[in-house]
Amino acid sequence: MQAKATHAKHTSSPAHGPGSPVRASLAAQHPDALYQFVPPVACDEEGYPYEDSAVSEGDRHFRLMCDLRQAAELRFEHSPAVVIRSDMALYFEEGSRAAVVVPDLFVAYVRTPGGVERSYRVWEEGGVPAFVLEITSKDNWRQDADAKRRLYEDLRIGEYWIIDLTGRLAKPITGLRLAPDGVYREIEERPSGGLLSEVLGLELLMQDGECRMRDPQTGDVVPTFLEAHAAQREAESAQREAESRRRQAEAAREAAEARVAELERRLANAEGR
Repeated sequence: MQAKATHAKHTSSPAHGPGSPVRASLAAQHPDALYQFVPPVACDEEGYPYEDSAVSEGDRHFRLMCDLRQAAELRFEHSPAVVIRSDMALYFEEGSRAAVVVPDLFVAYVRTPGGVERSYRVWEEGGVPAFVLEITSKDNWRQDADAKRRLYEDLRIGEYWIIDLTGRLAKPITGLRLAPDGVYREIEERPSGGLLSEVLGLELLMQDGECRMRDPQTGDVVPTFLEAHAAQREAESAQREAESRRRQAEAAREAAEARVAELERRLANAEGR
């Protein structure tokens, strides 16, 4: 989602775990990366906003976000401790309602499976997401490429992906992986033409002008919602046709047996005369 730039300084508690050194507020260091909710805003019981009135960034953006989320969900469908969310508020500093971003897609390993409903709070779930993906638009591509990159790097998010729909960036897909020194390094394209996400275990690649995810082991591209729906309808249609043929064959067999029985009856009658 587009990050509404806000340049006001924020005072908040830093996100850190037990034994970790206290650091300065990342929200204050990266104001251009933060999301500013558009009123009217819905808040939870603790006053954290989770829904606003921002205008959609377009149909293509929405469809791609949904398709990539479905691909990730299929990958982790048997992993209840993995949370996959799109367009959800992600709070990274406890007590600060301003320390928030709204990624187009993120994947996280959580303490409370099924408990992430309205927003994701780093201090409650045990850490930042392992994977974050943003889809650029004409209004936010600079923030995605620069401000959010620096914030996500400082948050130590393992992988950050940028899908460029604007043509403003050098590549349509940019994958960044956090190196041991805490700096993002660009993920290199594989001979297969895709970029491998170690978090997802899937390759991201462009196919027919769209970003897709592919299983590197099988080479199969993960179907979109529409493709999966069409394949299901086709399978159901084939099943109905097979069942119809089975019933026709069964009816023909029963008719043949009936004719044989009738011939045997007539033959028996003729012999008895």
